[in-house]
Amino acid sequence: VSDEFGNFMAHRVLNPGRLLESLARDGDEGELHSFLRTQLPYPVPKFILSAAVRAIAKAAENPKEYPDLHNYMASALDVESTLAHRLKLMSPTDFEDLLHPVFQEDEAILIAVGGVLGAAAGLLQTRLGWGGPGATVKAVFTLLTVSVSSWGYFFF
Repeated sequence: VSDEFGNFMAHRVLNPGRLLESLARDGDEGELHSFLRTQLPYPVPKFILSAAVRAIAKAAENPKEYPDLHNYMASALDVESTLAHRLKLMSPTDFEDLLHPVFQEDEAILIAVGGVLGAAAGLLQTRLGWGGPGATVKAVFTLLTVSVSSWGYFFF
């Protein structure tokens, strides 16, 4: 799972294009421009700094025109293997806490679908005669009990 998560993050979230785009955000008013202004000697004119920020923005927008830059960033940062390695070092509890928000928005849907599938399987079993005498009554009682407790869990 760590390798898959690292791959996902490296290719869809922390890829060179998005990182460059983030750097160049807000142009002359952005953090990169301010950082360059403080780090470079003051005689460097503002238009040079602005051109550098625009060049980074252009490289972010056109990765096919600047493959060397994107490849260099991908290999130098090595987000995929670094993230996968660090995730493997985490305890199972911490790893679960990290991934839980990813699934949290769909948790209610997953539980509801699981309940419906479980109820359908149980009803199918009683209709096929599995479970002995009185299985239908027990299945309906169990279904009602589980449904009420599930509704209580979500709404109260």
